[in-house]
Amino acid sequence: MGEDVAVGDRSHAASRSDSGMGVRGVLVPVLVGLVLLIVGGYATWQLVGVDSITLGGARAAVEEPASTRAPASRTAETIRVGLYPEGVAVDRRSGRVFVVNREDPDPDFAGGSVSVIDTESREVVETVEVGVEPTGVAVDEESRRVFVANSADGTLSVLDADSLDEVDTVEIGQEPRGVALGPDGTLVYVADTEAATVSVLDVESLFVVDEIGVGWRPVAVAAEETDGLVLVSNSEAGSVEVIDPTQPQQAFDVGERPFGLAVDHSAGAVYVANWGSDSVWVVEARTRRWWDTITVGSRPFGVAMDPAARAAYVSNWADGTVSVIDTRSRDVVRTVPVGLRPTGVAVDTSTGDVYVANWRDGTVSVLEVS
Repeated sequence: MGEDVAVGDRSHAASRSDSGMGVRGVLVPVLVGLVLLIVGGYATWQLVGVDSITLGGARAAVEEPASTRAPASRTAETIRVGLYPEGVAVDRRSGRVFVVNREDPDPDFAGGSVSVIDTESREVVETVEVGVEPTGVAVDEESRRVFVANSADGTLSVLDADSLDEVDTVEIGQEPRGVALGPDGTLVYVADTEAATVSVLDVESLFVVDEIGVGWRPVAVAAEETDGLVLVSNSEAGSVEVIDPTQPQQAFDVGERPFGLAVDHSAGAVYVANWGSDSVWVVEARTRRWWDTITVGSRPFGVAMDPAARAAYVSNWADGTVSVIDTRSRDVVRTVPVGLRPTGVAVDTSTGDVYVANWRDGTVSVLEVS
């Protein structure tokens, strides 16, 4: 693996001959042409890593929108939830945050749970029982459904986002973990870590309409809306799978053991947290071209974006911190202490507050603008 951004074969060879002026007369213009080709090819290679839109193979700089608020930079609240929280999702319509706990705090219940946090009071207002060892969660604000992937019993719990009643439990595979809404909101994508597949469900009928093979041990899923792409991190393959309705399925290499990923829709870039190499890779989603590698904390786990703040938030499992990345400069501008073993991270894009699940101490840290 590595930053393989070459755009073609630039190795050229020319054989020399001492057989006469006629041969030399042919070789001189050929060599001049080769030099120009090499220089032109090198110039194209130099453009690959530039923030841009594609324009006939060359790339022109993107004029990104200005920030409308500062990024969250301090921990304002710590909320007690269930045991071993991991996935986090925000429902802006109801002003709630859904946090999945691998174990329910009730010792009489063998499964996991969802802690429901009110964003105004910053208190847990409800705890909902789900399947065994839930890890991933996604909210569909249109259909008012919450999807919870239960990794240990191979099911997907579906909740009503308003009443918090269980709508259905769908048998989904062997070890479902990551879950996300598709680009147009009609489908749900669930990564099965053990089976190396992604199951595709219809949001309304909850019928499994497809099962897609991906790389080794997929963990997280994200959607890129502009081109209708679905991106899947393959943790043990060191790659990100690209499910594209317009062309054959592909994958591109990233760092070691990619976990969380999120899309910067304004730039068309995917940010991938590499657990094994303490880095975040930034790759253009449509062309699969590498843009940057950002060093963050130890064992980065989750990623979330705030487009209004032009910020990406990365939870660092081993450090107990969150790295705040400026998505324009792609620099880490702040490192914020949170709880022990932070995992899932989500942004309330209506307020800019950031919610971080702390796996070891059973809490959620709330980050806000200082």
